[in-house]
Amino acid sequence: MIGLSLGLSLSRHTGGGGDQAFTPASLFASGEAGVWGDPSPTTCFTDTSGATPAGAGDAVARINDSSGNGNNIIQSTVAARPLLKQTVGGDWYLDYSGTDDGMATAAIDFSASDKISVFASIEAEGSNTSVIVETAADYTSVNGSFVLYRQTSQGLGLNSKGSSDQTLSVSTGYAAPTKQVLSGLIDISGNSSILRANGSVILSSTGDLGTGNFGNHVLNVGARNNAGSLFFNGKLFSFVVRGAATSGDQLIDAETWMDERGSIT
Repeated sequence: MIGLSLGLSLSRHTGGGGDQAFTPASLFASGEAGVWGDPSPTTCFTDTSGATPAGAGDAVARINDSSGNGNNIIQSTVAARPLLKQTVGGDWYLDYSGTDDGMATAAIDFSASDKISVFASIEAEGSNTSVIVETAADYTSVNGSFVLYRQTSQGLGLNSKGSSDQTLSVSTGYAAPTKQVLSGLIDISGNSSILRANGSVILSSTGDLGTGNFGNHVLNVGARNNAGSLFFNGKLFSFVVRGAATSGDQLIDAETWMDERGSIT
């Protein structure tokens, strides 16, 4: 259930007790709304139409959505495109500069659900408050939205809103440079919001989220409002946003996969 609050340790070798054949595509097997952005030369392109595959060091104009929903992630402005890079260990990632990079999908219709699950594998390098993923141009002014973010140099946050706003943030303990698997689990009607880092709950709230479902909003990746502000500085290995609750087994599988994807632990 979405209110799961126990810490779950990750095991990269055993699959954490979940399904070793898991990929995030299975989170969308029942037609769940959402997106899976997983940068590599097979998913990234140097043009917005998806005609020219990107290689190491190329600016990325488009990431094809790997969820099967067709919610491709785009940046039309050349100067605002992150770079596709690869670690010495072979992990592909988007390199966000922290100054002007950001991408966004077209509107994704989450209106059938009042629950959202978000997962991200990152390595933060900057000291600025920055968006990792956010629905709508600015969640603060839009019902049925959320933002997962870095809080200055050492913190993390998950803010969510039905018709009322709840903020989860911690200001210390996660100083850059630092790698994390982050998970956010939000249930509007259940008044539950949970932020997890590297397999453990770090913040949770049962504060009032108001009413309603999530909305039909653009999803911003690496900055607010399609590279408008709050620029992420660091590596984004993979992310998932899913318009549904996440079971305990799914949570273990998703976090373990994200851990392996970015060689986090």
